[in-house]
Amino acid sequence: MLKFSKLTIFVSNLKQVNDVLKYDKIVKYDWFNNFCNERYIIRKYFDEENDNMNILRIWKTNTVFDYWYDNYSTKNFIASLYYIKKEKEIKIDYLSINDSDYPHFEEDKKSPEMLDEIESKEMVTSLIEFLENIAKKEKKEKIIIDVHKSLYTYNKYYGTKGFVLTNRECKENRNWFEAELKI
Repeated sequence: MLKFSKLTIFVSNLKQVNDVLKYDKIVKYDWFNNFCNERYIIRKYFDEENDNMNILRIWKTNTVFDYWYDNYSTKNFIASLYYIKKEKEIKIDYLSINDSDYPHFEEDKKSPEMLDEIESKEMVTSLIEFLENIAKKEKKEKIIIDVHKSLYTYNKYYGTKGFVLTNRECKENRNWFEAELKI
């Protein structure tokens, strides 16, 4: 169970989501005129019971009521990032984007929330820059992520962002290697 919710941010479009992640910029939001309009929600959690896991979730909603009653499902999922701040590094435990590679349920495959190739790469870039900003602020030396030996996701997202493959195998699964980004 999550111990506490740190912050919830409502924005109007993906560009504003990226601005919040990259620049820690909060946009002015008009609640009255946008009560039942489409919006994106960025929620930051901290889970003390799970290795002090930091969790960032992004999803799309059409009304403020969805925020309370259907706040996060495969139908409206945009992105999710789980990471742990260690002494000298940030370890990405889980990073997922709702793109064509995301394992969708059959009824969700034509979801309007599915990001296209450009949007998904921009979202990954924003999430990595979000972590880079934290790492710089807290004087961490690197960001580490586990990538599968097939290197498909590494080549698609991380290799072009400056991550370098190491020869260290992931402790949980020998089919995964660690990649790191030096700060």
